[in-house]
Formats: sequence, structure tokens, C-alpha cells
Amino acid sequence: MNSKLILKEFIDSNVLFKLIYKTNVMNNQLLVKNILILDSSFNPPHKAHLSLINNSINYYNTKIHKEKIENEVLLLFSTNNADKKFDNTIEDFSNRLNMVKLFADYINVYSGNNVRIGLTKNAKFINKYNSIKEEFSSLKTDINKFIFLMGFDTLIRVFDSKYYKPLTVEESLDEFIRNSRLFVLTRKMNENDRDSYGLQTGYLDRISRTEKIIPIDWLSHIDLIENSEKEMTSVSSSDIRKRIGLNEDDWQFHVVDSIRDYIIERGLYRGR
Repeated sequence: MNSKLILKEFIDSNVLFKLIYKTNVMNNQLLVKNILILDSSFNPPHKAHLSLINNSINYYNTKIHKEKIENEVLLLFSTNNADKKFDNTIEDFSNRLNMVKLFADYINVYSGNNVRIGLTKNAKFINKYNSIKEEFSSLKTDINKFIFLMGFDTLIRVFDSKYYKPLTVEESLDEFIRNSRLFVLTRKMNENDRDSYGLQTGYLDRISRTEKIIPIDWLSHIDLIENSEKEMTSVSSSDIRKRIGLNEDDWQFHVVDSIRDYIIERGLYRGR
């Protein structure tokens, strides 16, 4: 995969979403799919991303084991981000996309699920959803659900009204929420939180029943799951970059081997 050429053509084009890679087909006899979408800048991909994917696969496998539906993963690589400003160079993006491909291949081998990589310029979830839906409609595949995977901190941003003014959250997201699902893993929010899971589940109740930011029936489209891999709840890309920049070695436990080797061989994130 010529990542530099793929990225340059995409960035220079007017296209907002494009599928650019898929792993070897593992289970093609099932034509109805859940598309499990992990949206990230992947800087770098890490085991908390993997935990989110694994937890979602396990969760939805139990829901569909009697149905002819399979789970397929879409790694959505964002070249734009509403909150973060990063080095907009082809070299930077190319390294990340190469790591995303390594990540996709790893997931494919170890989970047995097909994995695709998509590029997006969309910042808002509703625009991402519409672009993905349009692209997949051109494929000969029946989609059961588009399921967006996220940590709890991302869920808070999704329902933050500042991103949608002058519209309300409900006006902006109603079509998106009612036609997709959110799979949310709880995250370690604060060292002093004794009942972090309770605080996070209480957030949904508060914004729906008390503050009325979102309709109560939206809750039926949100699967909030306690992370079974506690050690992964505090892993983040920024922390990995920081540890590499400080010449620490413990970051290596937080990425898969192929990505660890890629980072070391190319000296990524050194001197930051």
C-alpha cells in the first residue's frame, strides 16, 4: 500500500470519505453485517483501541449468534479533527496510516473479523455517518447497523452542545442516533473516582432525564459497557508519545508488536 500517494490524492480531492484497504476475507458467506466503526487519529494505534474493538466484537457476537450477521471492523482514520491540531504533513499521516494497516492486519488475524480502513475529512459524527452510509450502499452488502465505538470521554464530546450551536444537540444528532448505535466503554476518568462506572452511567441519566439535553429514547441506541480490561482504561496516544519522548520503555507494552517495531525502526515521536 503506497500510503503517501493514497493520502495525497485523498487530501487534494473533494472526496470526504474513502475506503482504501480491506483485509483478507475470513467469513464471506454472511452478507448481512454490523459495521463496527473506530474513529481516531491513530497517533499511534494502541491496545486501548484494541480493547474497545475486542469488547465490542464480544458484546455483539452474543447478540447475533443465532442470526446470520457478522461483525466487520472499520478503522476510520481522520485527517481532520474538531478538537486537535496536529502536523498536517504527508509524512506524518503516512506513518500513521502505515500503522493503521499493521493494526488492521493484527485485528484480522487474531479476531477472525474482516477489517477495512477508511479515510475521512468529516469532523462531525452526523457527516461521518452519512458519508459512510453512502459509500457502503454502493457495496453488495446488507448493513444491519453502523456502530460507532468510543470511550466515555468521546461520548461527552458527542453530546456537548457547543459543537452544534445554534442548533440543539437533539436537532443536530437525531437522525444519526436513531439510525446507528454507540458502543461506549467506560474509562478511568480520575484517580480519586471510587465509583467511576457509576458516575459515567449517571451521566446518561442526567443529560436525558434531568437536563433533557437528549431524548430518553436515545438511550436505547447506546450500549454503555464496563471495560473488562481495567489496565487499558488509562492508555492514550498522547501518553505513549510522551513516554517515547522521555526515552522511557514501558510504552512498548501498550502497542502491538508490529506497531512497536515500526515506531522504533523509524524513530517516531523522539524529541517531542
